[in-house]
Amino acid sequence: MLGDVDLVWFSARGQPVERCQVVLFVPDLYAAEAVRILPSDIVRERYAELERWRARSISNPLTDDRRDAVLCSLFGITVPADQDTPSAPLSRLYDLSESDLSDPARYWLRADPVHLRADQGRVLMIGADALHLDAEAGAELVADINSHVAADGLHLYGPVAKRWYLNAGETPRIRTTPWRTIVGKDIAPYLPSGPDAARWRALMNEIQMVLYASEVNRRRLEQGELPVNSVWFWGGGRLPDRGRHEWDAVWSDDPLALGLAAHHGVRGLPMPSDAESWRASVTGARHLIMVDGGAAGVPFGEADARLAYAEEVERRWLTPLATQLRDGELTSVDLYPGDGHCYHVTGALLRRWWRRRPP
Repeated sequence: MLGDVDLVWFSARGQPVERCQVVLFVPDLYAAEAVRILPSDIVRERYAELERWRARSISNPLTDDRRDAVLCSLFGITVPADQDTPSAPLSRLYDLSESDLSDPARYWLRADPVHLRADQGRVLMIGADALHLDAEAGAELVADINSHVAADGLHLYGPVAKRWYLNAGETPRIRTTPWRTIVGKDIAPYLPSGPDAARWRALMNEIQMVLYASEVNRRRLEQGELPVNSVWFWGGGRLPDRGRHEWDAVWSDDPLALGLAAHHGVRGLPMPSDAESWRASVTGARHLIMVDGGAAGVPFGEADARLAYAEEVERRWLTPLATQLRDGELTSVDLYPGDGHCYHVTGALLRRWWRRRPP
């Protein structure tokens, strides 16, 4: 947890600044599976700033490295390893209007629109981000699905074209997998599992038939666009109790991060373009910054795309934050780069020039 900070400090430029402690959560920054196939010297070159941070920091392994579980833990919410992270009921606090949030004790499940493609005996997924579904078409598809599932006491909400929410009274005994972790992979091992899995797999198949007959998909095919031919269930649960936190502000465009902020009464602010613009507008001492979206949904095998994303994060965030640490404008940064560790970094630690490689 973050500790006490000195509120006023004179930076290396001689300006009085409010010193800050920062948690920088970049879940797609270090995709070990993506870079494992590359020679180590190329990784060190392309990840130069990140490798410097990892080498000179105090490293702590995470007990649970699931992306959404880590984010919940930063708000003091512990998710058991054998349960889904309740991403749906939390992100809905950001996505859904107040009129749609009645009965918060109900079970919510993400049912995001996706495209499934058969490929040499496998079924691969293309995520919602790549489908470019507009609000009108999304609303029409949601209405088609609701006409089928209403008899089962289910209701689908589509407040955002690429994020759909299924509202159910009962808690299904299933385990699910977030779609972003399986893009480009065979979906078979990641379909819902557990005692009630058969029912939810059958429901997925029924929805696929509804989507196959949809006028929206007919128009998309005529226009050369991929059809929305399935939904993907994941992130189910009920709204958890509030945890303990120390945040003055949360900076992100991620719906789960902003939903968690809303759940805890913390200011949720839009993501700045880089660390310098963030520092120029910041107030308060303790900040959670979640940088996401650049590599979300990129298949792990596409190492070049992920390395390019890492270079952009280094240029926009790690390098200027390192300068702010050395200048005394920040007391510390806790970096979560998505490799199963948290790296605690201070200006003094960054000066350990003899630490050239991560342990």
